[in-house]
Amino acid sequence: MFDRNTLKRTGRYNVRVNFPEILIIQLINYFLPMIFGFLAFGYAGFAINTNNPLLIQDNLEFVMSTYPLRYSIFKTIFNVILPFFITYWSTNYYMHIHVNKGYKVSPFEVLRKLNLINFLRYIAKIFVTNFFVILWSLLLIIPGLIKAYSYYLVPFIAIDQPELGIFETIEESQRLMNGNKM
Repeated sequence: MFDRNTLKRTGRYNVRVNFPEILIIQLINYFLPMIFGFLAFGYAGFAINTNNPLLIQDNLEFVMSTYPLRYSIFKTIFNVILPFFITYWSTNYYMHIHVNKGYKVSPFEVLRKLNLINFLRYIAKIFVTNFFVILWSLLLIIPGLIKAYSYYLVPFIAIDQPELGIFETIEESQRLMNGNKM
């Protein structure tokens, strides 16, 4: 069993070895969802309202009324699917760094090894987990916070053990977080 100092030393070393890749992935995690949101909202470049091309709101309303299906498809892709995929990819990358202690890990090699079935399972597990946190939060804020901490490891378990079902992953997260919430 590792003590806290060993874990901190190992983590610092892994970050030092993989720092440029970690920085790039963090920037992608931070900026790409904003870019996707802008592309979905500023989708007006696809069809400009010629009456007033400078007003984004007019252009957005024009696009939504002229091409509603295309707009909703692009908005779903930009705001839901791609951010989930980026989170899935970055979490996979961090798990590979943890497993390959001290070795340089390429984010593109991790990207090449991703599996569509495991990605869909990951999305389902995250949706169910978030749904349960919302249900617990309806009781009061404190039970929702406690359950959010209990479910904190679900994304990592979903990547580390993709064969587990949704509820088994949630139970494993609760088991691992039991006594480790604060």
